[in-house]
Amino acid sequence: MCNSLWKTHSLKSASKNWVVSRPAFLIADEPTGNLDESYATDILEFLYDFQQVGTTVIIASHEVPKNLPSSIQNAVKVLHLQNGELTQ
Repeated sequence: MCNSLWKTHSLKSASKNWVVSRPAFLIADEPTGNLDESYATDILEFLYDFQQVGTTVIIASHEVPKNLPSSIQNAVKVLHLQNGELTQ
């Protein structure tokens, strides 16, 4: 419980800084790595909220997370980088 509370507090603190600065884009490197599915979904929904207000969100990951909410699935464009080439 304490760990979950800390994660929620950290996320809320970070979001306040991001909202104030109104970034044009946000880059997240493995934002859901080593997280349980429930918290990973919370993180992705949080990033999706930024996309909804005009921030371009770039997520670098080794795999597309499973069980994405349908709202996020519709906003996702997956690109692959392999041998120095970027493809869809």
